[in-house]
Amino acid sequence: MELIDRYLHAVGERLEAPQRDDVLLELRGAIEDEFDARSAEATDSDTALVEVLRAFGAPAQVASAYGPQRSLIGPALYPEFLSALRTVLLLAMGLLLAICLLQGLFEAETFGPWQLARLALEVALWASAGVLTVFIVLERSAEMPGTGEAFDPRQLPAASAQRINNGDVATNFVSEAVFLLWWNDVLVMQNWLPAFGEAFPLQLGASWSAWSIPLNVLFAALLLLHGSVLLRQHWLRWQLIAEAVLNVALIAIGTALLLAPELVRIEGAFADWVNAERLARMAILVVIGLAVWDLWLSARSWRRPVAGQAI
Repeated sequence: MELIDRYLHAVGERLEAPQRDDVLLELRGAIEDEFDARSAEATDSDTALVEVLRAFGAPAQVASAYGPQRSLIGPALYPEFLSALRTVLLLAMGLLLAICLLQGLFEAETFGPWQLARLALEVALWASAGVLTVFIVLERSAEMPGTGEAFDPRQLPAASAQRINNGDVATNFVSEAVFLLWWNDVLVMQNWLPAFGEAFPLQLGASWSAWSIPLNVLFAALLLLHGSVLLRQHWLRWQLIAEAVLNVALIAIGTALLLAPELVRIEGAFADWVNAERLARMAILVVIGLAVWDLWLSARSWRRPVAGQAI
């Protein structure tokens, strides 16, 4: 039943991966058994199900019973802490990206890789410290959000199509942000390895000019999509469709670029020992391969069951 799926999804979001599937499967069985017992005597099965879920407790409360004991932030607040930390970090990184893009576009300011990495690290540390401070205060006040008599299972969000692989989605998010900065001449790669002693004179060929706006739109859409998925920690059906459409567009643009004449050129001493054209085409083939892989993952995620269902 959909309401049970939504309830189990909300619990599963607060559980750690090693125990999640077993706990949700066990919890589903207990809920269904209790519902079968109550619905036999109830006149309204929907109301009976709501009462069953209320009796089991709010998702945060149920998940806390399975969480490990922690001294700084206890199991009751720890899932909420992780969710808040993830949200604040993503918003902070998005704000940093927007500021860097605006400075590059309107003030012609550029950033080197190490400078950008240092800025991102500083922002991440300050954001993490702020979230940690707030939750330490909440822990000491013994206040746990998401519990109490006001819990209404009907207000739970829809269950996911599939939980995400944080590593894959985060890698996509970071690579798309880096590409947007580089593509708009905000992230500059010259002189980022001082040992070479000179700039790496890589120039894009004329074939890229027609794809300036489409690539900006495509990678901005991918960045927003993967950011929203990281926030929710699961794929919704519309997100899987959007992921597939955007990857098809990426494959189409990559194929068009492979058929184009000159993609890049290198001048100076590096031109004698670096075949830039071959490397560029190999890089595009890798991007196309990754897009095909993401398409396959989207299709596989679409067919998988929701939280707590046996395969």
